[in-house]
Amino acid sequence: MANPTVTVNTDLFRVYLAWTLAYCQSLAAEVTPVPWGVLYTNAANPTHHQSNQGHVTASLYTTDASDILEEAFRQTEGHYQTHSIVPRLVTYGPLDPHGKASGVASAHGWTGHLEEALVLLQHDLSGTLNLSPRGVRVRSATLADMPRCAVVFARAFGYDTRDDTAWIEPKLTAQVHRPSIFTLVIGELDSSALPGKVDDTAPVLAGVSVAYHPDVVTTAGKAVRLIQSLAVDPAYQRRGVGGALLDYLCRPSPGVESEVFIETTVDEARRLYLNHGFIEAGVVTLHEFWKP
Repeated sequence: MANPTVTVNTDLFRVYLAWTLAYCQSLAAEVTPVPWGVLYTNAANPTHHQSNQGHVTASLYTTDASDILEEAFRQTEGHYQTHSIVPRLVTYGPLDPHGKASGVASAHGWTGHLEEALVLLQHDLSGTLNLSPRGVRVRSATLADMPRCAVVFARAFGYDTRDDTAWIEPKLTAQVHRPSIFTLVIGELDSSALPGKVDDTAPVLAGVSVAYHPDVVTTAGKAVRLIQSLAVDPAYQRRGVGGALLDYLCRPSPGVESEVFIETTVDEARRLYLNHGFIEAGVVTLHEFWKP
C-alpha cells in the first residue's frame, strides 16, 4: 500500500478507538481496567487476539501515551502470563507521537511487532448504491454456516497458508451468538452460474461481520456501524460478490441514524470500497507488540 498522507482527525479517532474497545469487550470473558488502558482476556480461546490483549488508551483518549508505555508492557506481560496467553499490547500512532513504543518493547524483550496503516473509509450517503449482480444472494448467516464461513475467511486472508485457522470459527460463532452487537451476512452464488457444477448447493463465497454498539456514537450523535471484515474466496473474486455485500450492508437501518465505516490495509480492497460509495476519512496507524 502506498504511504498514507492523511491522518484521521481527532474526533473520528476517538470514535474509532471507542468502537475498538467496545468490540474487544464484547468478545472478552474478562475486562480489567488499568490506569493506562484496558486488558481483555478470554482464556478459553487463547489464539483469539482481539480478546486477549492490552489496549493503550491513555484512559481519557489523550493524544500522548508515550510516557506510560513501560508500565503498560510490564503489566500486560504479568497479566497474560497468569492466563498462559501470549502477552500482546496494542497502541496507535496518535497515542504515541514520539514513537517510543518500539524502543520500550525491545528493551523488555517483546520481539514481535506488527505495524499497519489502517485506511478508514466512511460511506457517503449521497452516493448511489450499485445493484447486486444477478446470481448473488445475500442473507443472514446462521450457526450452520460457520464452518464454511471459516474456510472462506482463512482463504481470503491467507491464514490457511500459515496454518493459523483454529481461532476463526470460534470467533465467528461468538459473533453469531451476539446478534445485538454483530450482524453476520454471507453471499452465495447461484449454482447455475458455476460451469460444470452438478449439485444444487450454493457455495458460501463471502462472510461479513458488522459490529454495532449502541454506546458508541459520532460527534453528531449518530450510531456507528463498522464493517469489521469482508472475506471473499479468492477463487470467486471479481464476480461482484464483494460489491453485493457492501450494497446490502450500507442500506439505512429503519429508524436508526447511523454512519457506516470500514477499514483496510489492502489497496485492492480500498479500490472496491471507493467504487461502492465510500470515501477516505483518514489513516490510523496501529502497533501490535507481543512477547513469544
